[in-house]
Amino acid sequence: MDVKPYIDYFEEIAHLERDKQFDLLEQACEQVNASSSLPVFPLITHLVRLGLLLLLLGGSYLLFGLTIWILAIAGVLGLLAARVVSSEITDTLIRKALKSLLLE
Repeated sequence: MDVKPYIDYFEEIAHLERDKQFDLLEQACEQVNASSSLPVFPLITHLVRLGLLLLLLGGSYLLFGLTIWILAIAGVLGLLAARVVSSEITDTLIRKALKSLLLE
């Protein structure tokens, strides 16, 4: 996982030098991935995207039928919502791992 966007992102480590932040963020990502036998971050991204797309597309199909423009809007909204939800889940996982690393 690319940790560069998380440099200066978390208040817990924002006061540290960038090299130290980078090392801590890499350790946090490794800790999260080590907790599972599957790669956690790509799995979260794909499952959230698939789940929200199925939910919104299926719901709009049940409510409105096969109206193309409503399905297109539901698809776009599903992708946007999946991006936000997967980012929040990823941020939370990394923040938890960072807190445990800082306590050590």
